Amino acid sequence: MNTNPSSIKVLNKRRLDAVRRRLNGESLADVSANVGLSVPTIVAAVKAYEAGGWDGVAVKPRGRPDTSKSLSANQLDSLRGDLLAVALCQSDVLTSESIWTTARIQNWLSDQAINVSPATTARHARNWGLA
Repeated sequence: MNTNPSSIKVLNKRRLDAVRRRLNGESLADVSANVGLSVPTIVAAVKAYEAGGWDGVAVKPRGRPDTSKSLSANQLDSLRGDLLAVALCQSDVLTSESIWTTARIQNWLSDQAINVSPATTARHARNWGLA
């Protein structure tokens, strides 16, 4: 199943509708046909309602929580420009291998109070055309 926020909203609406229909006496087969959820999903939604009320029916977003401090496109563009300016001051040869190492870029980002993993640093370096 797609786990983007809009699909979670759609699933939650369907679950709420299924619980309402079951509370109104519709059969599992009818609810399943009308709402588009499987019978086990409907049963689970009804049990969640019985255990926690309407707030218990909604499913939580799946996957790892987003703990990253995502940077906007404008912030990334600004960082790229700043990094290039620093590199221009430090060297006449912009394509030098020693300038564009992931470790040096990561150290520079750390100096800017931006702590990202080496993998994220390498991805940004590739996206910026520096690796």
